[in-house]
Amino acid sequence: MSVDFRLNGINNGYEQLFIQAGTIGGDTPPPPIPEPSTLLLLGSGLVGLGLLGYRRRK
Repeated sequence: MSVDFRLNGINNGYEQLFIQAGTIGGDTPPPPIPEPSTLLLLGSGLVGLGLLGYRRRK
């Protein structure tokens, strides 16, 4: 990560501070989300909630 500070117009009374941040080496895309495991986790949670509701009504 790089950070750049620039101060412009020090002598005329209208100072401006520019701050810029970025990554070195370009942008890297986020890792892909593994969809089958996400759906399995969601499904098991819904089944668990269904069983909990069933046990409470019984």
